Amino acid sequence: MQSTSNLTIKWTFRGKPKNPIFATIGGDLIVSVTSQFVLNQISGQVLEQVDSWDLSASSPPAQA
Repeated sequence: MQSTSNLTIKWTFRGKPKNPIFATIGGDLIVSVTSQFVLNQISGQVLEQVDSWDLSASSPPAQA
């Protein structure tokens, strides 16, 4: 946690493209996600959430 009201979570998931053509040509799909939350300090309730997705670690065919 960055403070008592801001939270950042970074996570990555990997997999093969669902399309069989891209799966054989393109390699793995790698998605890096950063989730940022603003919380109510008293209740802990999420007031705001922003997700950023990054595909740049994946090959171009896998990105398609």
